Amino acid sequence: MDNNYTPYNYGADSPEPAENPAADRGTQVFLYRKKLKSCCNNASGMALLWLALNIAVSMVLAIAASIVLSTKVMVANPDLDAAETTALALEEYTAFAATPMFLAVTSLIVVLLAGIGAFAFGNSVAKNKIGGGYFLKSRLSAKYVVLGGFALLGVQMLSLLVQTLVMNLTGYTGYDESLTSTLSFGDDLLTNVIIAVYVIIAVPILEELMYRGAAMKLLSPVNKTFALVATSLLFGLMHTNFNQIFNGILVGPVFGYIALKSGSIKPSIILHMVCNIHGLLIDVLGQKLGDTGMTVYCLIVMVIGLVGGYFLVKSLGAPSDQDGYPYTPEIVLEGEEKKGLTWKLLLTSPTFWIFAVICLLFALTGITPLDS
Repeated sequence: MDNNYTPYNYGADSPEPAENPAADRGTQVFLYRKKLKSCCNNASGMALLWLALNIAVSMVLAIAASIVLSTKVMVANPDLDAAETTALALEEYTAFAATPMFLAVTSLIVVLLAGIGAFAFGNSVAKNKIGGGYFLKSRLSAKYVVLGGFALLGVQMLSLLVQTLVMNLTGYTGYDESLTSTLSFGDDLLTNVIIAVYVIIAVPILEELMYRGAAMKLLSPVNKTFALVATSLLFGLMHTNFNQIFNGILVGPVFGYIALKSGSIKPSIILHMVCNIHGLLIDVLGQKLGDTGMTVYCLIVMVIGLVGGYFLVKSLGAPSDQDGYPYTPEIVLEGEEKKGLTWKLLLTSPTFWIFAVICLLFALTGITPLDS
């Protein structure tokens, strides 16, 4: 391990577990397993709340816009009957809802309200369970964050190449491309600014607070590697379309690894911003380079990035108990006591399955033919 990397010494700042002479070891293990189960339920419950708030806020905004447009149509056309008014209002709403400005504004409002609401829940639960902060000074030097950035771009390009291969083989895409083309930079400056704030600032900060912040803290006491993979699974599913689900599951471990090793979400927020900026850049490059040029670009970036990721992990090592955010462990489980404390905890969580099923159902509705 690189001598410049110093893991956080949790034992120096964490008080010893309170002794309870009345409770035998079996009771302590049972209570600890129960608390860890609660952590898994709360982590996936936070993701489920994010999804529910996204749907609810989107519906409220859609209803508000339709009421405003219906009122406008009624005032402008007092001679129309109810059916004609409804039809005209629906026509205007359909056209208005497809504009880049409407999509940009509503997307920003939705992610802010849903993200803040879900994180407030997750943060409150995480503090009660574990304690500590997310914005401590990073323990990683800049060179490791840069290596993390290379690794991230490499994985992102690997994801894009696999997605392209699958789409060409099946003739289908897992994402509605019309939404991508609508929610993209154009000629209107204000719309471009709102899209930039949404994609480059709001989404990275809120998603990292949730998944590499509160969710990572909730799952870290189970096992650090499990927390890294499980939060990546939740993060990928949250995108509710197969293209981004696949991409999120692949890039999530890079964000999680950097967050665990740095003991702060600040570096992962920066990398998430870089990832989203690069995603916007890919759209532009795709138009400029063509299919062949874009494939070459992806291969070059992928190879460089994966090599950078290799050296990053080689220098810092696998996630360990010394990584992550400070927390106070109540008891250390050993041997047979550890069995069933990783995936069984998550895969028997009802909130996880409700969340996963809803996300996958949304993803199924987003599958469209490439030539549509």
